[in-house]
Amino acid sequence: MSAKGFWLSQDGHVAPLIVPVSAGAAVTATRFSMADYAHASILLGFGAAGGPIGAITLKAFAAETGGSGTAIAYRLFKQEASSGPYDVLANNSSTGDGNFPQAATGYTPSADAANAFYIIEVDAADLLAAGVGPYLELDIAVGSLGSTAQLLAAYAVLSGGRFTGDQSATVQA
Repeated sequence: MSAKGFWLSQDGHVAPLIVPVSAGAAVTATRFSMADYAHASILLGFGAAGGPIGAITLKAFAAETGGSGTAIAYRLFKQEASSGPYDVLANNSSTGDGNFPQAATGYTPSADAANAFYIIEVDAADLLAAGVGPYLELDIAVGSLGSTAQLLAAYAVLSGGRFTGDQSATVQA
C-alpha cells in the first residue's frame, strides 16, 4: 500500500529567512515572494531561553528591497510548553483549535520559554487584501534581546505553486 503525500522538495519550496543565529538585537528576515505560491507556512524556532523577545510581525512589500512595507494580520500556531511533549501545538479555547489570530501589530510572547516554536500561516489572498505586493518580511523586535542573546531560526515553506517540478525557482530575487 502506498500513499501520496506532500513532497516538499518537489511540490513546495523552502526559503531560509533567518539562518540559525544568536541574536542580541532586533532581527529582520530575508524577504521572499509569494507571487507564484498560494500559501506560506513560516516556521520560527527558538533555542535556549534568553528572555522574552519583542513583537513578531509580518510585513508585505511591493519589492524585494526598499520601501516601508505594510504590517499584516496572520494566523499563529504556537508551542511554548516548558515540558514535553514539545511537538504539540497549543489549543486556543477561543477558536476551538490551535489558531491564535494576530492583528497587524503581531505577537509578543509573554514568557521566556526555551525551545519554543511558532508557525505563521499566510495565504496569497491575505496579501491581495493588503494591496501592497507579493513580498513578505518577518520582523522580530528587540524586546529583551538587547541584553541577552536568543537562539533562533526561521524558514518559509511555500505550497500551492503555479510552477512545480523537481527544482523550483527562487522566491528571494
